[in-house]
Amino acid sequence: MKYYFTLFITLFVLVLNTKAQWQQIQTVPLFTNGYCIEAIGDDFAVMSASQSKISITQDAGITWTQKSLPKNNAIDISLVSKTIFYVAADDGTFYKTTDGGDNWTIIYSNPQKTGYGNYIEMFTPTDGIAMGDGDINTKIPLFIKTTNGINWTETCTQSIGGAAADGWKSLDFVNSNIGYYSPKAGPIPRRLWKTNNGGLNWTETSFDVYADVLKFYNKDFGILAHFPTVYRTLDGANTWKDFPSPVSGFTPPALDIEFVPNNPNKVWMSYYNGLFFSNDSGKTWLQQSIPNTTNTFFDITFANEEIGWLLCTNGKLFYTNNCGGYFTSDVQEKILPEDFELSQNYPNPFNPVTTISYSIPKQSSVKLKIYDLLGNEIAVLINEEKSAGNYDVKFNGSSLPSGVYFYTLQAGDFYQTRKLVLLK
Repeated sequence: MKYYFTLFITLFVLVLNTKAQWQQIQTVPLFTNGYCIEAIGDDFAVMSASQSKISITQDAGITWTQKSLPKNNAIDISLVSKTIFYVAADDGTFYKTTDGGDNWTIIYSNPQKTGYGNYIEMFTPTDGIAMGDGDINTKIPLFIKTTNGINWTETCTQSIGGAAADGWKSLDFVNSNIGYYSPKAGPIPRRLWKTNNGGLNWTETSFDVYADVLKFYNKDFGILAHFPTVYRTLDGANTWKDFPSPVSGFTPPALDIEFVPNNPNKVWMSYYNGLFFSNDSGKTWLQQSIPNTTNTFFDITFANEEIGWLLCTNGKLFYTNNCGGYFTSDVQEKILPEDFELSQNYPNPFNPVTTISYSIPKQSSVKLKIYDLLGNEIAVLINEEKSAGNYDVKFNGSSLPSGVYFYTLQAGDFYQTRKLVLLK
C-alpha cells in the first residue's frame, strides 16, 4: 500500500535558544555504563546504570536516590507509575517493584529458557510484554505476556531467531498484541517478523534487512535503521521505503530511535558518536551538537512533547525541557493512503469478533457488507460517505453459525471481496 502525507498547517518553528538545548545533568550518581532510562511527567525519571543499581530523580535531575536490584543490571525498565516499575535484567530475570525500588518481586525466571532479558513494556497497569534471548540451538526466543500485571505466560514456540543480542533495540511492540522483531541470530536471510497476538504466532515479512534499531509510532508507521540507510514503513511492515541516513560510509550501528509523543513528525535517533533529529517523520535528518561529550549516545526517552532524557556512556546524562530546541506550532501530519485497499480480517478464523480494515485515498461513498456462501446479504457494516483515511470495523458473528462468509468493500468504482471464517 502506498501513502502520502498531508499537512493541515505548514508552520514549522525552529527555536535555537542561547542556552544549550540538551543540558548535562551534573549531579547524576557516578556510573560507567548506562543501559536505559525511562521517565514520567516533567521531573520523574529512572535510570539503570552499572553495579546492579537504578537511580531515581523526582526533581528533573537535581537530586537522585539509588536503589539496588537483587542482582545484576537492569537492561530495560518500564514505568507504570512513580512507585511501580518493571525490569528486565541481564541474567534473564524479570522483576517488579510496587514501592519505588525498595523491594523487588521476581515475576519470571527460568535459566533453561533465557539467560538475558532484553525488553519489557507495560502498556497499561495490567497488560505487558517482555522478551529474553532464547535457546541458541532451537532459535526460539522467550516472549512472555501478562494481562493482569502479576502472572506472565510464555507465548512464542516458533524458531524465528533466538537472540535479540543487543537489548531492546531490535524489537518493539505498539501494544500488548502487535509487535515487531528483527533477530540478530537466526535463519539467513534474517527477516523482520511480526505478531498480532502478543508473540503467540509470528509472521515472517519479506523485509530482509536486520535492524540496528527499530521503533514504531503506531501499528502502521515505523522506522528501522541499518546504517548507512534508514527505512520507513507506513503500512505495518508490508512495504518499506529507504532514505539516506545522516552518516555515510562504514559507520557504527544506530542505537536508538525515539518518537516525540503525540507527533509523528518529530523523531530523534542516536548512534555511537552522533545524535540526529528529523522533523519530517524520518525522511531527512539534522545532526545535533551536544556540548562536552564524545561519548556514545545510548538511550533516548521522552516523557511528553517537551521533556526528554539522553543517556550516554561513561557517566554522562542530558536533559531537555524544550524537545532539544525544536517545537512545532499547530502542526499536525496525517498519513493518508494513496490506494484503495481492503485488508484481510484479523483474526481469521475468528470467534465471534474480528476486525476488518480498509483504506480509501479520497472521499467516497462506502459500502461494507457481509455475505454467506449462497450470496445472501448477512450484515451491512458501513453504508455512508467517508473521507480519505484508514478505517477499522468490528464484525460480531455471535448470532451466526460456523462457516465461510465473504465481506465486500465498494467505494466509488473500487470493488473487492475477501473470505472470512467463523469457527465456534
